[in-house]
Parts: sequence; C-alpha cells; structure tokens
Amino acid sequence: MNLVRGLLIGLIALMLLLGFGGFMISPELRIERSIHIDAPVADVYRVVTDFQQFNAWSPWRDLDADATYEIGGTAGTVGSWFARKSAKPEVGNGKQTITSLDPNRSVTMRLEFDEQDPGDGFFTLTSGPNGTDVIWGYTADLGVNPYLRYFSFFADRFFGPPYEKGLTRLKKYIETGSAT
Repeated sequence: MNLVRGLLIGLIALMLLLGFGGFMISPELRIERSIHIDAPVADVYRVVTDFQQFNAWSPWRDLDADATYEIGGTAGTVGSWFARKSAKPEVGNGKQTITSLDPNRSVTMRLEFDEQDPGDGFFTLTSGPNGTDVIWGYTADLGVNPYLRYFSFFADRFFGPPYEKGLTRLKKYIETGSAT
C-alpha cells in the first residue's frame, strides 16, 4: 500500500513539475527553412502566390496520388485559397488561405489542418544581385496548455524536412520549369 501511495505521489509531483516547466517554454512555435533561387524576386513571388502551381513543387504532393484539391479566388490576391482532402492520415485534410501580401517581399497564409488549431505559413523574399533568398516558415500559438508547449522541441524535426524538400523543388521548378 505504501508503495502504491509513494508511486502516486511521485507521479503527481512529476506532472506538476512538467506543468510548471511547460510555462517556461514560449507558446510560439516557429519553423523556418531557407534557400537561394537563381531567379528574379518577381518570378519567385508569382509562383508562391499562385496555388495553381503549388502541386508542381509541393513536398506533400507525392504522399497521396488519390488526394483531391480545390482552388478558389484569384491567384496572387488576399483571400485566394487551396484545399486538400486525403484519406491518408499523414496527408490529411487542410486549407491554406492568403491573408496578407507585400508584393515581391512576403506572403502570409492561414493554415488549417483537420481538427488542429490554425497556424500561419509565410514566405519572405529578399532580392539580391544573383537571385532571390527565400525563407519558408510556419508559426503557431501553442496556447496556455503547458504540456502542449513541449511539442515545440520536436516540431522542427517533424516539419523541417518537408519544408527543405519543398524549397529544393521550388528552386528547381523556378530555375528549370520542372520540379522533378
């Protein structure tokens, strides 16, 4: 009986310690990857704001050949959107909507996936003499749940590789006309 009581007290103490520790972790989740593209900034901006071209370079397009897609709005404008439906859990259902544009500088999109809280995707473009530096990123507010904040330690390893793959494909797509 004393052993069970001791284990229970230890478990409660551990949960409290993890809970208080979680409040020391920032609620902002941020993931970024970057690449240099040998093309004018206007060419890069045109592609990343046109959802008709998204699947040509998307890192997720190969995960489900049976996924369905829908695009709405006018390419390159606030309010245009791209939606995906997939029966595969690793692809899932989602929608991204352009929420703000700074022509040839940045794009921000609201990302909604199944039953998760929404986050924001973004592209930051910097024009240089030899092309364009591109940052592709994602931010989300992990809220007040201290245990959810621990997710930020693993999120970069989970989301980073697809962003790297997507940027490599974007570079190839813009520079050669084909991502494959």
